[in-house]
Amino acid sequence: MVSVYDGDTIKVQRGSQQIKIRLYGIDTPEKKQAYGNQAKSLTNKLVRGKTVNVDPIDTDRYGRTVGLVSVNGQSVNKRL
Repeated sequence: MVSVYDGDTIKVQRGSQQIKIRLYGIDTPEKKQAYGNQAKSLTNKLVRGKTVNVDPIDTDRYGRTVGLVSVNGQSVNKRL
């Protein structure tokens, strides 16, 4: 299960855990900023309800995994 928090952050289900993933190299507008809803909508279209592969790169100061995300071999990070 994948849900979208905003344009550059998603939540993935791994077993019984939900893990926040920050998309590496991506900085979209926040939800309340101009184009924030459009960024969230695009990310939602790319990942929601799909099986994603996460290649972890780092952990940010908020404890989120920062990584490369792909769906069916296609990079979500590059699409954004």
